[in-house]
Amino acid sequence: MDVSIVSDFLFAALEIMAALFVFVIVAGLVAVAITYVIDRNQTAHAVRRNYPVIGRFRYVFEHLGEFFRQYFFAMDREELPFNRTQRSWCYRAAKNIDNTAAFGSTRDLRVNGSVIFVNCPYPTLSEDAVAPFEVTLGPGCAKPYSTASVINISGMSFGAISKPAVLALSGAVMQGLFRNPLADPSIIGVTSGASLGASLAIVFGASAGAYAQWLGLSVVAAGAFAGGLAASALVYMLATRSTGTSVMTML
Repeated sequence: MDVSIVSDFLFAALEIMAALFVFVIVAGLVAVAITYVIDRNQTAHAVRRNYPVIGRFRYVFEHLGEFFRQYFFAMDREELPFNRTQRSWCYRAAKNIDNTAAFGSTRDLRVNGSVIFVNCPYPTLSEDAVAPFEVTLGPGCAKPYSTASVINISGMSFGAISKPAVLALSGAVMQGLFRNPLADPSIIGVTSGASLGASLAIVFGASAGAYAQWLGLSVVAAGAFAGGLAASALVYMLATRSTGTSVMTML
């Protein structure tokens, strides 16, 4: 290969790389100038307005600080007088951004006075429980509200929430009714009773049509509802007998 061809190729490559370098430098300067104008004229962030361009690094370091604090520095709830979690909540609320925290907490729930909810395998019976005292909300208001029960299921219409939410609330009511956090339709026999009711509706409702409408429900659905309701009533009667019922009989 001729040496002149190689040298010409290298010089051409160097010229292209030099042109790209100059282009990148100019483009960077233009971007910095545009960013400066934008930061100087915006009114949403005081840091960016007072320190154009450079102030943007504050948000970058703030994001990276989360990972450094995890291993080297203070955690989100260790700073005083207001920790980073509290300040972040205030910032989001001030900017009208959703400040809803997800499930779980980084707080130490072992501190005295922390309100937590735990499952109780053997809840206190109503005849053994101490009557709760009333709590008044808004005592300085024109119409204060007093109640002996602060934590309840919302009074909103069940039709205004989704089907899974209705099923979840029904499960919570069932567990509270049977005083057992493990109560489940399949365990206590409600599912079996509903299956039996649906089967009987199919067999004996064939003459009327298995899917004839009755109060807005099909015959099969009505039979399943009746069977599940009967099974629930039977289990509840066995569970509330004064003499008690063994676990084997319940199952």
